[in-house]
Formats: sequence, structure tokens, C-alpha cells
Amino acid sequence: MTSSFELWPALDLLGGRVVRLRQGDFSAITTYDDPIEALVTTAARFADGLHVVDLDGARDGATANAPLIERLVALSPVPIEVGGGLRTEADVARALGQGMARVILGSRAVEDPGFVRAMVEEYGPARIVVGADLRDGRPAVRGWTASAALTADAFLQAMREAGVETVIVTDVATDGMMEGPNTALLGRLASAFPDLRIIASGGVASVADLDALRAAGTAGAVFGRAWLDGVLAPDDLIAFR
Repeated sequence: MTSSFELWPALDLLGGRVVRLRQGDFSAITTYDDPIEALVTTAARFADGLHVVDLDGARDGATANAPLIERLVALSPVPIEVGGGLRTEADVARALGQGMARVILGSRAVEDPGFVRAMVEEYGPARIVVGADLRDGRPAVRGWTASAALTADAFLQAMREAGVETVIVTDVATDGMMEGPNTALLGRLASAFPDLRIIASGGVASVADLDALRAAGTAGAVFGRAWLDGVLAPDDLIAFR
């Protein structure tokens, strides 16, 4: 199931459980007790794929969520992309070897564009995606606990030069807030980098938000809290498609 505007419901994993953070704050956590099987079945009704983030890996480089991620791969009828703590070629190879459709490079991409180029050359641009998690116009790294010195535009330019085709842009200020995405920022980046597929992430709370992002020129959206809380109903997402 692939559409011109892709829908990627998100599952953020922390300590083996599905959670959501507010603005990337590890002290502002909502935990979801829905069975993984039910979440995957629901997502498969409307999704192009599942966006999975290993928060333990992003923050600490830990692998506490590996068993849960393996279950997701076994259960999901739609492709899975995973990010969080993928900082070496061995990490990337292991994730792709587990059956991930593609991996998301975040902190390592900011710190070492040459690594991204090497991974794109090795595995192809369809399987290597970059996450640009922006706080105040600069990439946030290490589980959003620190910010890099370069600007968002400089980072995306470096990723384009590294051969990247898809960048998931998250506005940290709107993530998990259910107050709408930063459409102005996302639209500006989509216009400034027309040869990159900009996937919007953060703040999506309605089908109207998805319509606005599509009109702004983004190629798709990642959304977590809205679908986990039932605000974005599967039937509405199917109708949007």
C-alpha cells in the first residue's frame, strides 16, 4: 500500500513498552498498554509503513527494545523503518538484516555526513533515511538531549550531497503536543530542497493537518499520539488516502 502522500504511524519504544514523549522530554511520558498485535493490525489498515523509534537506543545506545522490535517485524504486514541508536555500520547491517525496510540515521548523520554517504553507497538511498530533528532551527542529537551547531538548511544540504533521498523532519517544539505541525517550516524546507522527499513529523492531530502538509509539498507524515489516542481514526485516514 503506497500512496503519493505516505502515512507512517509511529511507535516509540522505551523499556520494552510503547510510549509517547512531549517535545522529546523523557520526564513527560505517556505509556500505552495496547497489545502490540492490536496496534499493528490497526495501523495496517491505512499505513504505508510503521515508524519505530528505539528511545533507549537514541538516548543511551542501549538495545533494550530489540525483542519487541523483532516481534513487530514478525507481525507487521507493512514495511517498518527504525531509528534510535544506529551509530555504526554494524548497527545498520543488523537492523536491515532483521527485516527492516529502511533505517533512520539521526545523531550519527549530524556528526558524520561521510558515514551517511558510505551507508547510502552500500545499501542504496531507498533503505537509508535521515532524521532531522529540529529544535530552534538546529538538529537535536543524542535523544534530543543536545543540539548541533549547524543550521537545518546546512544539514539538509549535507545530506543531499551524501546521496540521501528521504529526510524525516521533526519539529521538536510541536512533537507530541497535538497542536498542529509547523507547516511553515516544513513547507519552506520542501520548497528549498525539491530533490529531497521531506516527510513531516510532529504535531499532527487531524486530517486537516495532513491536508495542509500535503499542500505544503511534503511527501508524507509521521504521527504517533494522534492515532494512539484515537484522535485520528483509521476510517478517517483511509478516507484521506
